[in-house]
Amino acid sequence: MRVVLVYPDFEIIKRRPGSKRVSITQGGWYSEGLASLSTVLKAKGHKVFLIHLIKPVERKDFQEQLKKKNPDILGFTVRTSTFPYVQEYLKWTKEINPSLVTFLGGYHPTIAPEECIHSEGADFVCVGEGEGALIDLCRALERKEDFDNISNLLVKKDNRIIRNSPRELFFPLDKLPLPDFELFDFSKLIASQIKVATVMISRGCPYNCAYCCNHKIKEVYPDPQHYTRFRSPKNVISYLKKLLNLYPWISSIRFLDNIFGIKKEWVEEFSKLYKKEINLPFSCDHRSNLATSEILELLKKQVVTRFILVWKREMKS
Repeated sequence: MRVVLVYPDFEIIKRRPGSKRVSITQGGWYSEGLASLSTVLKAKGHKVFLIHLIKPVERKDFQEQLKKKNPDILGFTVRTSTFPYVQEYLKWTKEINPSLVTFLGGYHPTIAPEECIHSEGADFVCVGEGEGALIDLCRALERKEDFDNISNLLVKKDNRIIRNSPRELFFPLDKLPLPDFELFDFSKLIASQIKVATVMISRGCPYNCAYCCNHKIKEVYPDPQHYTRFRSPKNVISYLKKLLNLYPWISSIRFLDNIFGIKKEWVEEFSKLYKKEINLPFSCDHRSNLATSEILELLKKQVVTRFILVWKREMKS
């Protein structure tokens, strides 16, 4: 099947509460989630394409891009700030092809699935990780099977909503194949302008900080004890080698993980392998109460160029 992923990659910020005036920050960033979806779909023989919207797009331009890609399934990754735009894009999609299957996933659909599935033009909403759900959806469409038992999906069917059960997390994270970095045009990404690659080697966070959605997303899964997962150090090196083989001009790495290495043993093994196999400057985030002298010393011996300690206020349980 031809799967087209739409990535509204821009920030919408209201200038003051209740104001209709907004400021728009143009995007141009790599998405680990979309690259992961692409690689598992391609492994099953599907063709995957990306519509990377770094700023809001007009109706005519969006519909022209859609016609060129000619998808069987159109998937949107949705942040809360871009949800109103995605609702408009769904309407534009159905204008030119009412039967085209649409699929919403990402942070906002996971936290507010009911709001998303009731959007005009939305056929399916994924709650939680999307790799397994999207593979199952493609299979069901190809075989003309029912969708009622595809875990993680909300399904709009005959004027009613079917709410399927959640599925278990991918654990350990090494079970996931390496991302499809080629889905993106790395030469045009913002970080690439200074020869930096942004990457993510973990999923989840064990903390419940007041400003973050992790605590809410964790509630979705039947096995939340596995919510915080890291690729193994060896798998991370394979990940980075694949990236650098594709884009040898990269001169430093920016890890976007919520917390970079929670366990000392992981950091210790990673540091040795990274120094030997990669040996590029990198920057990362960590949590101040976890930044022990042992971990700091391990990172100091490597080539960390920027180490951000974050003090996070947890929500009361």
